[in-house]
Amino acid sequence: MIDKRKTLDKKEDSSKLQKLRKSQQIRERGITLIALVVTIIILLILAGVTLNIALSDNGLFSKTKKATEDYKEAQSEEEESIRQIATQLYSEYVGAKVEGYSPAEGTGSCTVEKEKTGHDTNQTFSTESISWRVWDYDGNTLRIIGDPTEDTLALKGAAGYNNGVWAIDQICRTLYSNEEKGAIATNLKRTDIQRVSTYDYTKYKHNESGDDIWGEVMTSSDVENLIYFGESKNYNSSNKYPNLWDKNDREWTYEYNNEDKTVIGGDKECKIWETIGTDDGQMTNMMNPGSNSITFKQSYYNHQYNKEEFINEAYYNLIFKKFDGNWTGGYWLAGRYVNLQGSYSEFGIQRVNAHDVMRVVDGYYMCQSDDKTWDKAQGVRPIVSIDLKDGGYEMTSGVDGNGKMTITLKTAD
Repeated sequence: MIDKRKTLDKKEDSSKLQKLRKSQQIRERGITLIALVVTIIILLILAGVTLNIALSDNGLFSKTKKATEDYKEAQSEEEESIRQIATQLYSEYVGAKVEGYSPAEGTGSCTVEKEKTGHDTNQTFSTESISWRVWDYDGNTLRIIGDPTEDTLALKGAAGYNNGVWAIDQICRTLYSNEEKGAIATNLKRTDIQRVSTYDYTKYKHNESGDDIWGEVMTSSDVENLIYFGESKNYNSSNKYPNLWDKNDREWTYEYNNEDKTVIGGDKECKIWETIGTDDGQMTNMMNPGSNSITFKQSYYNHQYNKEEFINEAYYNLIFKKFDGNWTGGYWLAGRYVNLQGSYSEFGIQRVNAHDVMRVVDGYYMCQSDDKTWDKAQGVRPIVSIDLKDGGYEMTSGVDGNGKMTITLKTAD
């Protein structure tokens, strides 16, 4: 009887043990599942945090990108500083006569269609036999500048504003480059002049009539109506604008190489901007902001230079005189501007205007925000960058019979 009892107790204990083990296994499975869910949740949180850290505006990717951009900018600034130092070392070359340069054969002529200029006819330009002088030299790259062309480019309206820089550069590059020998032509630009001048154009100011009154004694009313370079102004009316101005950041117009964020020269060219309408056969391209107000930024200055405002007096003669000693008259610079007035603003192309009574860097307006259009014809001014290190020219220097330096270019062997 006792043995049976023990047997029954063992069976009950075994059954209880099995139940206990099953219960424990269930609990363990439950804990494992909960742990898995918790782990997944933690991983998702970590992934979200990681992505946020990586992809946010201040994230790793953004910081890495910014660091790369900062490095490239610093490197570019360092290279520019080195180039400027080298240029100063070779400053005696500035203005020297250049012999032996000729554009590539077969260029011949360049035609600019009227739709791109706003003018009423197509305009064809031919290679002219012009003289060359040294603009600058850094030991590797020689830049030479030619006389302004006798042929003039007429620009009008917003189409002239939109495509004027493209047309000016296209003429110079087509007619005066020799790319097979590492020589690429563009047009002189205002930033070229700014780099060799001591004039601080950022302090330019004028009153609403457009007169330059920097340095003059001003009345209190003059001071109230001053417009400074870089200043923004809101217009409640007369606020139309060319479509190119709207398709950029609206603050770059005084700069040269920022249109569509591309560069002129090499294998890149500025973009031709589309037209959107005509007015008696003239392209206007003026757009309305769709509201009663818009803000424009002052990117214009009008300054009459003197010889003392250049790091080398030779630049004064290069910019304002022909190589025969006469004043240039006037020519386009490859750049745009916006000029603020009292009740309207002007959109135009920069230029040099040089006569016996003035040596001015300013601009000529193509269109106004009150929907008026204007036209102007000027010559272009080719400036050629020659790669002497890897290009097809070799350079020698000497002194002519008058004791002046002469640069001779010849085809490299």
